[in-house]
Amino acid sequence: MSSILQILATPFTCCAGSRKLKPTKPPNSNGTSILFPLYIYPDPGCWDRVFTAVSKHPAQHFTFVINPNSGPGPEKFPDAEYTDAIAKLNVYKNVTLIGYVHTTYGTRDLTQVISEVERYAAWATYPDLDIHVDGIFVDEAPGELGEGKINLGYLRTLHAHTKRAFQEMGLQGYLVTNPGKIVPKALYDYADNIVSYEASFKTMIFPDTLFTSSDKQMSAGTKIDRQTVLIHSFDGGSRKQGELVQMLVKKGIGEVYVTTCDPGKGEGDYSRYSEHWEDFVAEMEKANEAALRHD
Repeated sequence: MSSILQILATPFTCCAGSRKLKPTKPPNSNGTSILFPLYIYPDPGCWDRVFTAVSKHPAQHFTFVINPNSGPGPEKFPDAEYTDAIAKLNVYKNVTLIGYVHTTYGTRDLTQVISEVERYAAWATYPDLDIHVDGIFVDEAPGELGEGKINLGYLRTLHAHTKRAFQEMGLQGYLVTNPGKIVPKALYDYADNIVSYEASFKTMIFPDTLFTSSDKQMSAGTKIDRQTVLIHSFDGGSRKQGELVQMLVKKGIGEVYVTTCDPGKGEGDYSRYSEHWEDFVAEMEKANEAALRHD
């Protein structure tokens, strides 16, 4: 077992039509991408650490989850703070943006979810700035097939509507679902990437996680580059974080995020920056470059 897994494991708060949109490519096409659920409101200066990281590390790809109001919000377009900040991110070639929706594990009215998906896709029609997002992040996604495979049907419909809504805007419709655990292989037919681990650093070595399961019918038996790992409550130092990042990139995980934020302490998972955000980005870029050299 690597030393990082032998560890039993206060951040910062804060167009379609005639207009040509930035081309979209798969987020992990240049190695392991950083998937940052960017639930920090873009008050002046609050996204500066994001802009700095993106510009300082052009070889590292970033996927940012945009979440104005547990979804796109009630209006056709987000407020001025969001439009300005999103447009600034869309300048960068190493950035993919995806909009947040939730399904309450497949129990939420699907028509409501689809309506939010279509609203995100329509951001590409904003007349003054390029505020398009490239796809959708489905939080609290079903992780089981469900009785009579009802969850599979739910995700099939959501996948079809997402692809259609974004492709009509000339966009990919990149779809990430987040059940937060390993799932039956059949669910991969209706997602581009699935969050197969979302939990604390300490629980990585618990039974039946992505890192310990031997169940070949589950997502541990699928292509690793279509899996996302979101680790919160990281309590190691910069060196241990570097070891963790190297392990995840070497495994070929598609997208990764590691944060020191601990929801058990009332900090939330993603509404604040990790204490090691800048180090994490640098370590990801370094690990990806090393992996590419050894391919």
